[in-house]
Amino acid sequence: MAISVIIPVYNAEEWVVDSVASIVDQEYVSEVILVEDGSSDGSLALCATIVDTNPKARLIKHPDGKNHGVAATRNLGVMNAQCDFIAFLDADDLCLPNRFNPPMSIFRQNPQIDGVYEAIGAIFENQYAKKKWDALNWGELTTVRRILKPEELFYFLAMWEAGHFHLDGLVIKKELFMKVGGFDELLKLGEDSIFCMKAAALGVLVPGRLAEPVALRRLHDSNSIFKLKRDALTHQLLGWRTLNEWAKKSGQSKGKKLLVRYQFWRVLARHHRRNRNFQRALFYYAVCRLMRLAIFMRKQLLGPGSF
Repeated sequence: MAISVIIPVYNAEEWVVDSVASIVDQEYVSEVILVEDGSSDGSLALCATIVDTNPKARLIKHPDGKNHGVAATRNLGVMNAQCDFIAFLDADDLCLPNRFNPPMSIFRQNPQIDGVYEAIGAIFENQYAKKKWDALNWGELTTVRRILKPEELFYFLAMWEAGHFHLDGLVIKKELFMKVGGFDELLKLGEDSIFCMKAAALGVLVPGRLAEPVALRRLHDSNSIFKLKRDALTHQLLGWRTLNEWAKKSGQSKGKKLLVRYQFWRVLARHHRRNRNFQRALFYYAVCRLMRLAIFMRKQLLGPGSF
């Protein structure tokens, strides 16, 4: 049992050395794939140096050498991965000791499991980053806040009722990654959340350590979640629209399609309200209230795993 770790690299020369050092010698790590995404700083040369000095590290680039975004960059890394298990680490984040022993033990005990998700923490580069993060009111520990059965996970991720998990805290079989179809390359924000929901719908994902971090997300002025915050509604609309189309085309259950359509229409209502199209906004809000009632009744009668 061996893991390929995918690290997308874009303008990360300040952090990538520490990121690689935190994970490359961990047990079960067979290779660390640095996927350079057309950086404008010295990241490419630094990655080449890392590869020259560490036999586990590999460096790949997009064929045209241009910037393609994190979704396409992660996809390229997985396509080149040689192991059956995949883990992700952002180039500015850190892996904590004993990262993979517990999840790999879970895989060994139950071969039917497709992925293990765990909690991650946060470190702040400055008070400005901490202030912006605190404003999101997400807390420093990114985790799923309760023990869920695999069949319940999609409901709680879609409805945002028990938190969520970050890619830094996920180990997933490459087989499931391919079944999902990788990350949606049209999305510039939230592509990881959409991927996780698809994986929860198609595979068997179970919790690992939810009360303690297995990795640390570094928060600084350059984080995309801060840069794109002003266009958050537009990105949410695109994300839920693509997930809604996926749910229909992939033949998901009526319950899952209801959850996704509900969230998609909620964002549509907010979108129309922002554009001062109040009549259309009221229509979507009214329909969402009916859908929310149907979701509540189904959950009460049949449980969250029924979706």
